[in-house]
Parts: sequence; C-alpha cells; structure tokens
Amino acid sequence: MEEVIKSLTTTGSEGGCDIQVKKLWDRDTVLFDKSICNLLEQSSKSLGLPYKRMVSGAGHDAQFIASYIPTAMVFVPSINGKSHCEEELTTWEDCEKGVNVILETVLAIQSS
Repeated sequence: MEEVIKSLTTTGSEGGCDIQVKKLWDRDTVLFDKSICNLLEQSSKSLGLPYKRMVSGAGHDAQFIASYIPTAMVFVPSINGKSHCEEELTTWEDCEKGVNVILETVLAIQSS
C-alpha cells in the first residue's frame, strides 16, 4: 500500500496538483504463535464451531505482546460484518462461543 501511495506523488495530468508523502507511523508485521493458533483451531473443531484462519491489518495489543510471550487472537463475527465502527455489534451467543474456544485452549495449554 505504501508503494501505491508513493506513486501518487507525481503531478497528475487531470488534477494538476502535487502530492507530498510524509510517513508518520509504522509497525512491523507480527506472526502469531503457531502452536497456539493450532490449539485454537483444535478447540474450535472440538466445540463444533466454524473457524477461519485470518490475517488482520488492525493494530491490536496482541501485536505488541507477541514479541514477549506466545500470542494469538480470536475474532468473533460482527453483525453485518461491521467492525471498528459505531455500528459494530456481536451477539452474546457469538461472544460466548469465542470465550469458550479461548477457555478450552487455555485448559489444553495448562494440561500439556
């Protein structure tokens, strides 16, 4: 995405304006702990819940914690797919399912 934005810095023939780019913030890509991700997947399967491995571009505390301890994240569906906005809403049932996946995973880690 950064390269696309930088390519806009030349004067366009249609708009005739110059664009200057100044990078104000950056962060490294974080890969979560594979063993915890695998355990989360196993927990989802054992609870009979659908799951999808995803890559998130959103900045979360977990991306910073991951450099210190094994970390992963669980996302639960938002109604109409709305996320990070005022309209975001997740049913209590879906929240419960997400927490149960985490609980089962923590118990599996504890027993190993």
